[in-house]
Amino acid sequence: MTDKIGRGRNRPAHTQKTKERVFALEAGGFNEMSVELAKLCVLTKITASDVAKITGVTRGAVYWWMRGRKIKEERRPQVKKFMDAARNAFELGELPKINRIETAKFVDKLCQPTQ
Repeated sequence: MTDKIGRGRNRPAHTQKTKERVFALEAGGFNEMSVELAKLCVLTKITASDVAKITGVTRGAVYWWMRGRKIKEERRPQVKKFMDAARNAFELGELPKINRIETAKFVDKLCQPTQ
């Protein structure tokens, strides 16, 4: 059985799980911002931990959003700011980065306060 999840060669990649969440969100008619966030993470290869760092929430909260839970109103501006920056970087060809270190630099740049 090749679809089992566990420690071995058959374990699906992180992005595969996120892609499955995107399909489930689209099929279930959940709120649009959650679906867009999940899609953007797949396209840019930015992890939930990175999104959590940028938006100031826990990694678990980001996973809840990706599963379709509504993003609280006080968090929406940070999420929107991240999504706009990631979308622009993707359109300019700056994302996805070639490795995790470069992605971490991009995330750190987003975390810096604007002057």
